[in-house]
Amino acid sequence: MTAIIKPLSPEMVALVDRAAYYGKSTIADATKKNYEAEFRHFRTWAEGMGLPYLPADTATVACYLAALADGLVEVRWTDRQGLPRSSKVPHKYGSIQLCYQSIVHAQRAAGHDWPFAIQAITKVMHGIKYRKGDTKKRMAPLEIADLRACLAKMRERRFEDLTIIRDRALLALGFFSAVRRAELVALNVEDLEFTKHGLVVTIRKSKTDQFAEGVTVGIKPQKDPNVCAVALVRRYLDVSELKSGPLFRRIDSRSDCMGDRALTRQVVAMVVKQYAERAGLDPTKFAGHSLRAGFVTSAAAKGVTLHNIMRQTRHKSERVAMTYIRPATVFNNNPTDGLGDEEPNK
Repeated sequence: MTAIIKPLSPEMVALVDRAAYYGKSTIADATKKNYEAEFRHFRTWAEGMGLPYLPADTATVACYLAALADGLVEVRWTDRQGLPRSSKVPHKYGSIQLCYQSIVHAQRAAGHDWPFAIQAITKVMHGIKYRKGDTKKRMAPLEIADLRACLAKMRERRFEDLTIIRDRALLALGFFSAVRRAELVALNVEDLEFTKHGLVVTIRKSKTDQFAEGVTVGIKPQKDPNVCAVALVRRYLDVSELKSGPLFRRIDSRSDCMGDRALTRQVVAMVVKQYAERAGLDPTKFAGHSLRAGFVTSAAAKGVTLHNIMRQTRHKSERVAMTYIRPATVFNNNPTDGLGDEEPNK
């Protein structure tokens, strides 16, 4: 007798779809988008060379990584204006790592086996790092003196200019909370709590907290209200009358009308560059990450311990945190201090 299979109910169909959705949600959306873009470049190259890409073989991948290092791969994309762009330049080691990770991710997502370590690939990557180096370009830290100069330049263009008030709060909060720019634009009004001791900021999800367990950081009031994140954020909330939803939102420059959508990470970088230039700094050296780096550098220069700095920044690795701290403390107790001074006659 043939078994009668009943069709799935609408509720079960919906649950199957949700299960598939959650099954694909193992990596951040931004990471997934980057992987997809990088794998498209690999696919285009492999097709042009007549080589397999899905499943790929070790030799093909090794040759692709070498071609990236030598600038032999033409990368094509479409810019924000919809215009076709292309480049053919040697990739840095970190970029090649991302390309390889995208290939591995695509192979496994398609159900093909790909070991965690392949000796031939490891040797190629090690050789690229040895020959090309792994120097990372770091944005300059926007230190407390720089922040003060930027905020001083942000004079309101007219009475109660909401954009300026927002940008002041954005820079000050980004600096003193030491959050990443993605975390900064993801904040909601509900994530802030003003207490008698200062401002408590709750970061719901972050790069090092992918499962959204959440963490809080505190910001103490500063004696100078012009640089105080607590005062500047409070004023922004009072003027904007925001009660819930995204904290930092888009504002129409002509009408001061505030929208519902949050700012993007790119806007944070634009604001930092814009006011760094107005303060007489080189805007090409600064970006959104300069706020976080500036806090670490300024705190270290003031003598704040590594432990307390990492409490605020939520760094998991002391090695990473020290990349900011070392430049700030390089002249503290420096052995060259006074070494060339003439000794008094005995």
